[in-house]
Amino acid sequence: MDQCELARATGYVRSTTSGNERLLTKQMCEELLSAKGLDIKPNKKPGKVAQFSTTVHRSGVILIGKSYSRKFGVEPGDSLTIVLEDDCIRLVPAVTDSLATRLDA
Repeated sequence: MDQCELARATGYVRSTTSGNERLLTKQMCEELLSAKGLDIKPNKKPGKVAQFSTTVHRSGVILIGKSYSRKFGVEPGDSLTIVLEDDCIRLVPAVTDSLATRLDA
């Protein structure tokens, strides 16, 4: 019996608003592991995982992305210092009054 058949047989099925069947295999696996005494903590932030790549635009602009900006506390208008190390480019938030105020909060 495969995972989909097991989910159907054990009732891990939900009907969508369009009438389609949705199998809840992840929930089934988590509850099965929990019943076996293996409690796996879920990710703190469910959803998409940010990609670790970007593209240089024709104008030379590099887009960092909202998820990275949020993760490192960088907001629109903040300055970044470009640090060149070997063959790498590192972006470091420049310490400004507005950044220092946010970090102290």
